[in-house]
Amino acid sequence: MLSTVKTLHLLLNNHDKRLQTEMNKDIITKLKFISTFEIGQKMDSNNFKIESNNIMTPIKRFIYGDSRDNTIKFLNNTIDRSFEIIQSYSNSDRKSEKILCSNIINDLNKSIQGLNNIKETYKDDKLFTCSIDILIELIDARLTELREKNSELFSSLIQQNEIIIDNKEKDKEKDKEKDKTKYRNNS
Repeated sequence: MLSTVKTLHLLLNNHDKRLQTEMNKDIITKLKFISTFEIGQKMDSNNFKIESNNIMTPIKRFIYGDSRDNTIKFLNNTIDRSFEIIQSYSNSDRKSEKILCSNIINDLNKSIQGLNNIKETYKDDKLFTCSIDILIELIDARLTELREKNSELFSSLIQQNEIIIDNKEKDKEKDKEKDKTKYRNNS
């Protein structure tokens, strides 16, 4: 009986971890999505697609019940959840979770450009642009606080980028060696 309970507990725990991982992936994807916005593009918050601003866009948004309020809710939720993920993993001993935090920090920095582009798209709506400004200020403030409390998350991002650059350089060297070998074999 005790063995069955332990097995059931392990299964439930693994299921919860997989579910949490999937939810985290969803938020990270949405965060990356925010950074891709260009000036003039609008978001279909029901289907998470970028729409170009043309004559049909307002009609389509009206029919499907999409609005700037939905956009602000989406943006706020995505940013808040991103910081929650960082908070939950920032004190982890697992290197992969530290790297995940660093990547999210990088994505939050990139999202600011997307938010500025969204703000420019809606520049005639002062309340909306103020909401975007507040969101950007909150990102900056929370990242500053995070840098003070967990500076290693920012340094691990630098180290990770150095590793990526080092690996790219090694790949280039391998390609050069392959080319030299190919040239020798053809001569």
